[in-house]
This record gives sequence, structure tokens and C-alpha cells, in this order.
Amino acid sequence: MKTAYIFLGGTIFGAVMGALVMFLVFPFLFWGGFETLPTTVAYAPESHESNAPVTSQFREDAEGQDLIHWAKGSVSTLLLPGEGYFLELHEDFEVGPGPNYWVYLNTQPGIDNEDEFLADKERIKLAQLREFSGQQIYMVFPAQTLNKRAITIWCEAFGQYIGSADIEFVQQPD
Repeated sequence: MKTAYIFLGGTIFGAVMGALVMFLVFPFLFWGGFETLPTTVAYAPESHESNAPVTSQFREDAEGQDLIHWAKGSVSTLLLPGEGYFLELHEDFEVGPGPNYWVYLNTQPGIDNEDEFLADKERIKLAQLREFSGQQIYMVFPAQTLNKRAITIWCEAFGQYIGSADIEFVQQPD
């Protein structure tokens, strides 16, 4: 009987430790292999007011966030005439690690949970998130920006809301 308790205890301990290690390691197993893009975009805000970046913050108090699913930091949109729109996640950007995170453009501001994200049927899947933290830049095609009002980080693997920030795209000068 004592051997059965030791075996049962060892099995439970092994399962718990295995789950814990997998929870910590799992996101990193699926990361990497992304094409390299420039880490900065050169712009001169003083050259034309439409070139000035429009900055926003990820909401840290959104109801859809928890200890595992969260995002924080700042994000900017930028128009470079002749080149198009760019979305920049700043150095202070950070998300809780997880697999298969994607950057979406939403048509509605104030996306705070899974239901609000899924209700926006006109959302656009922009790109796969490259890093869990730090500066990242994504090209946005002008036709995709006409009615977009939020950027959302979404976990495709588990259908989880990670974070959102309301954004604004400066319109191209006439």
C-alpha cells in the first residue's frame, strides 16, 4: 500500500511539474523564424504635419486581461507619404508570453475582451507578433486603414484576447 501512495504522489508531482515547465516553455517553442524588418523607421515630423506619429497606449485595465493574457506599452501610427502607413510598437511594449499571437486592426475603439473582438466582423489580421516585448514595426496598406480604430493583440491558438489600444491614422494630405 505504501508503494501505491509513493507512486501516486510521484505521478501527481511529475504531472504538476511537467505542466508548469510546459506552461513556461511552450510559448518559446513556437517562436522564431520571422523575416527581419528594420528596427526603426526614419521620419522627420517637422517636415510635414501629416508625418507626425499619432501615439496611444494599450489599456492595462481591460476586462479581458488576466495574469496570463495582458499587454502594456505604447503604439504609434505613422504616414510616410509615398510609402504608406506604419504601425510601431514602442520599446515599452510588452505582452505575456504565449503561442501564435497576431496583430489585428479593428473597426471599433474600446475592444476590451474576446466578445467585443469577435463581434467586429470587419477586423483585419495584419501580421504575426514578432516579439513579446520591445520595438516592432509593421507595414499597413492604406486601403486597410480607412475605418480602423483599434489595434488588438490576439492569441490564435487559444482564441484569447491579450490587449488593445485605440488608434488613429492620419489621413494622406491632398
